[in-house]
Amino acid sequence: MPVIGRPTSYTEDLAKEIIKQRMDKPLSRICKAESMPCRATVYNWFNDYPGFLDNYMRACEIDADNEFDELISLADECDDPTKAQIFKLRIDTRKWVLSKRLPLKYGDKIHKTIAGDQDNPIQHNHTVTPEEALKERGIPVPGVELEDVE
Repeated sequence: MPVIGRPTSYTEDLAKEIIKQRMDKPLSRICKAESMPCRATVYNWFNDYPGFLDNYMRACEIDADNEFDELISLADECDDPTKAQIFKLRIDTRKWVLSKRLPLKYGDKIHKTIAGDQDNPIQHNHTVTPEEALKERGIPVPGVELEDVE
């Protein structure tokens, strides 16, 4: 009797095929093939097979690197000034997606340092008396009126 439906059982061969295809295709496109499991099944395999998740994540990084390389080709393809805005939109969209997929590698670099200089480092001293701490929380202190503590 022929097997009907998509595969749901994890096999190394199927996992390797998914990883191989993921290096240049999104999972949604891979899972559209009748021989592949649905996305929910693949997501469940991430929990059940940590090695599969590691390989999948590496494949996603390779796919992102491939997309980055394609940005140069896409920019070079634009030889018609009337289509420049179309190509700009395509490039900017891909750049935005890459910045979300791998923010440390392709995201905007924002570096904030709050340290002062070497001779005058920033110092912050704040002392709160027990009475002040209790007042902030609205807890009455015996012998101290709430108005007395500021």
